[in-house]
Amino acid sequence: MFDYLERRALRIYPGLWLNILVLIAMIGIAGNFLPGFLFSWDFFVWTAQVLITGSNTAAGQLSPTLAYWNHAGAYTYFPSGVLWTLSVELAFYALVPLIFARALARRRLLGISMSVAAIVSLYRFWNRDPAYGPGEIDDYLWIFLAGAALNIYWDKVKPLLSGTAPLLLAVYVLLNVFHRTYSYQDTNLYAVMMTLLLVATTISCAHTGVQISTILKRDISYGIYLWHMPIIWTMGVFGWVGGWMFGLIALVATLATAYIVRVNIEEPALRLRGTWRRQLTSSA
Repeated sequence: MFDYLERRALRIYPGLWLNILVLIAMIGIAGNFLPGFLFSWDFFVWTAQVLITGSNTAAGQLSPTLAYWNHAGAYTYFPSGVLWTLSVELAFYALVPLIFARALARRRLLGISMSVAAIVSLYRFWNRDPAYGPGEIDDYLWIFLAGAALNIYWDKVKPLLSGTAPLLLAVYVLLNVFHRTYSYQDTNLYAVMMTLLLVATTISCAHTGVQISTILKRDISYGIYLWHMPIIWTMGVFGWVGGWMFGLIALVATLATAYIVRVNIEEPALRLRGTWRRQLTSSA
């Protein structure tokens, strides 16, 4: 249990904290904090909440009356709109020891455990209150469980998903273009099926062709997730938007930043795994 929590914490928080601190600096320089906020107690409360929960969205849910955003600044919105999904992911990881308990695995009950949790989550999603907005773990747990199930039962689904990412992606795009688009928040069967198709496509991508992680000999997907939006938002502030050159610069900058952070922050943090236990053992 502690080993699992340590692995997840060392994988997620070091890169995340650097990202958040850079975002705070960007927002401060852009003038998007309310006057006096940086030197108030509210700033420390808000920063602590963001660092722990992983997003400004979750921090806003914890302290709904805490105001910090100055709309007169250079950014029109918080320059990383994806972090709320990380808060949902952290909540999912907290539930993993319960849903995927070893006692259930020994009794071959993981399938039942995942199915029950997914059904409850999907029911909650179907009957969600639109006023809540994004960020509720019970609304999206079924999506995480779908991906987990495909990984756990990979040997069974491999014939369908291995090497088929281009086909699945083409079907997904064509349905969006020629049938109808959807939102992940839509509570209808079509939206659920499209979301599951996207889950299958994502898993298939990890088993199709040569991966960037193979070429670079390291996984930079987390860094890409964290850094692409701050880079794109900042380019937008300077008016660097539109055209193929914008896309190329954004792509190269994101990949380079993700690589640098992976080498200098994430990998050294991962090497700390187990050090505190070894120190306790040696001191005893």
